[in-house]
Amino acid sequence: MDVRSYREAEGDIDHQLAITKVREKLCIANRESKGPRQLKFEGKRLDNRNVKADYQLEISNRFEILADSSSNKDKINSEIDINKMWEAIRDTVKGAEKKRVREKKHQKNKPWFDEECLKLHGERKQARQRWLSNKSKTNANHYSNAKRNVTRGFRNKK
Repeated sequence: MDVRSYREAEGDIDHQLAITKVREKLCIANRESKGPRQLKFEGKRLDNRNVKADYQLEISNRFEILADSSSNKDKINSEIDINKMWEAIRDTVKGAEKKRVREKKHQKNKPWFDEECLKLHGERKQARQRWLSNKSKTNANHYSNAKRNVTRGFRNKK
């Protein structure tokens, strides 16, 4: 284990940064072992009356087909397997969602750290260096104001 402390780390804190290096072997779990990822659908599309009516019609048609097939199986087998029925219902609803509602697309976050943010960060860094070299009340106030301005600027950008 290797432990070191660094004064120059700019983390907007009054403490010194301590870095530790630890070597450890970790078992990485595969995505396949967790099972398939769950699909997410655009539920707001159901606010549209046409999409909602199409979805309701699709669901009712699929459940009618499912009810007809289950009644035929009941005549053959008197025992109803609940797990198979649940899988059939789940597949019916998911199939209708895929067909009528659409899957949600993953949205990436827009880049927000630009030249203005870099300028604010540089000003804070300079104010911190002045405060560290001369810990006067005016330098402390200037550094505090610079931190506040950076926090506001970053929050507004996000």
